[in-house]
Amino acid sequence: MFHSLPARLAVILLSCGAAACELAPPTVKIVVEGPSTVAVGGTAQLAANVFPVGQSPTTPAASTGIEWSSSDKSRATVSAAGLVTGVAPGAVTIYALPVPFQLGAMGQLNMMVVQ
Repeated sequence: MFHSLPARLAVILLSCGAAACELAPPTVKIVVEGPSTVAVGGTAQLAANVFPVGQSPTTPAASTGIEWSSSDKSRATVSAAGLVTGVAPGAVTIYALPVPFQLGAMGQLNMMVVQ
Protein backbone atom coordinates (compact mmCIF):
# COMPACT_ATOMS: atom_id res chain seq x y z
CA MET A 1 0.00 0.00 0.00
CA PHE A 2 1.20 3.51 -0.79
CA HIS A 3 2.28 5.23 2.43
CA SER A 4 3.64 8.57 1.27
CA LEU A 5 5.03 10.18 -1.83
CA PRO A 6 8.35 11.09 -0.13
CA ALA A 7 8.80 7.48 0.99
CA ARG A 8 8.16 6.21 -2.55
CA LEU A 9 10.69 8.71 -3.97
CA ALA A 10 13.28 7.80 -1.32
CA VAL A 11 13.07 4.14 -2.34
CA ILE A 12 13.65 5.10 -5.97
CA LEU A 13 16.61 7.33 -5.13
CA LEU A 14 18.19 4.77 -2.81
CA SER A 15 17.94 2.11 -5.49
CA CYS A 16 20.14 4.28 -7.73
CA GLY A 17 23.06 4.28 -5.29
CA ALA A 18 26.01 6.48 -6.20
CA ALA A 19 25.40 6.04 -9.94
CA ALA A 20 23.33 8.54 -11.85
CA CYS A 21 19.75 7.40 -12.36
CA GLU A 22 18.10 7.71 -15.71
CA LEU A 23 14.39 7.65 -15.15
CA ALA A 24 12.00 7.18 -18.03
CA PRO A 25 9.37 9.86 -18.48
CA PRO A 26 5.84 8.83 -17.52
CA THR A 27 3.74 7.21 -20.23
CA VAL A 28 0.40 8.09 -18.63
CA LYS A 29 -1.28 11.19 -17.22
CA ILE A 30 -3.85 11.07 -14.43
CA VAL A 31 -6.69 13.53 -13.96
CA VAL A 32 -8.63 13.22 -10.69
CA GLU A 33 -12.25 14.34 -10.72
CA GLY A 34 -14.68 14.75 -7.86
CA PRO A 35 -16.06 17.26 -5.39
CA SER A 36 -13.72 19.74 -3.74
CA THR A 37 -15.40 19.41 -0.34
CA VAL A 38 -16.49 16.60 1.94
CA ALA A 39 -18.25 16.86 5.30
CA VAL A 40 -16.84 15.41 8.52
CA GLY A 41 -18.30 11.90 8.66
CA GLY A 42 -19.42 12.16 5.03
CA THR A 43 -18.03 10.56 1.90
CA ALA A 44 -17.17 11.70 -1.61
CA GLN A 45 -16.38 9.44 -4.56
CA LEU A 46 -13.40 10.40 -6.71
CA ALA A 47 -12.55 9.13 -10.18
CA ALA A 48 -9.08 8.89 -11.70
CA ASN A 49 -9.00 9.19 -15.47
CA VAL A 50 -5.80 7.70 -16.87
CA PHE A 51 -4.75 8.36 -20.44
CA PRO A 52 -1.54 8.09 -22.49
CA VAL A 53 0.71 11.17 -22.42
CA GLY A 54 0.14 13.30 -25.51
CA GLN A 55 -3.33 11.92 -26.18
CA SER A 56 -6.82 13.13 -25.48
CA PRO A 57 -8.32 12.48 -22.03
CA THR A 58 -11.02 10.53 -23.87
CA THR A 59 -8.45 7.87 -24.85
CA PRO A 60 -8.12 5.59 -21.80
CA ALA A 61 -4.81 3.92 -21.03
CA ALA A 62 -4.86 0.15 -21.10
CA SER A 63 -4.64 -1.84 -17.85
CA THR A 64 -3.49 0.86 -15.44
CA GLY A 65 -4.64 0.50 -11.86
CA ILE A 66 -4.79 3.34 -9.34
CA GLU A 67 -3.38 3.55 -5.83
CA TRP A 68 -5.01 6.26 -3.70
CA SER A 69 -3.47 8.18 -0.80
CA SER A 70 -4.33 11.06 1.53
CA SER A 71 -1.84 13.78 2.47
CA ASP A 72 -3.33 13.91 5.98
CA LYS A 73 -5.24 10.90 7.29
CA SER A 74 -6.22 12.88 10.39
CA ARG A 75 -8.39 15.05 8.08
CA ALA A 76 -9.55 12.57 5.42
CA THR A 77 -8.98 8.95 4.45
CA VAL A 78 -9.36 7.42 1.00
CA SER A 79 -10.22 3.83 0.16
CA ALA A 80 -8.70 1.67 -2.56
CA ALA A 81 -11.77 2.54 -4.65
CA GLY A 82 -11.27 6.33 -4.30
CA LEU A 83 -13.97 6.91 -1.68
CA VAL A 84 -12.92 9.82 0.55
CA THR A 85 -14.22 9.98 4.13
CA GLY A 86 -14.03 13.28 6.03
CA VAL A 87 -12.44 12.91 9.48
CA ALA A 88 -11.73 16.44 10.75
CA PRO A 89 -12.08 19.96 9.29
CA GLY A 90 -9.24 21.31 7.18
CA ALA A 91 -7.43 21.05 3.85
CA VAL A 92 -6.19 17.75 2.43
CA THR A 93 -4.78 16.56 -0.88
CA ILE A 94 -5.83 13.22 -2.33
CA TYR A 95 -3.27 11.57 -4.63
CA ALA A 96 -3.81 9.00 -7.37
CA LEU A 97 -0.77 7.04 -8.55
CA PRO A 98 -0.65 4.54 -11.40
CA VAL A 99 -0.01 0.85 -10.77
CA PRO A 100 2.65 -0.03 -11.69
CA PHE A 101 4.24 3.15 -10.31
CA GLN A 102 5.74 5.70 -12.74
CA LEU A 103 7.76 8.62 -11.43
CA GLY A 104 6.06 11.84 -12.48
CA ALA A 105 2.69 10.24 -13.21
CA MET A 106 0.43 11.43 -10.44
CA GLY A 107 -2.98 13.01 -10.22
CA GLN A 108 -4.20 14.98 -7.26
CA LEU A 109 -7.23 16.79 -5.98
CA ASN A 110 -7.18 19.43 -3.24
CA MET A 111 -10.17 19.03 -0.94
CA MET A 112 -11.60 20.82 2.07
CA VAL A 113 -13.17 18.86 4.91
CA VAL A 114 -16.00 20.90 6.41
CA GLN A 115 -18.27 20.56 9.46
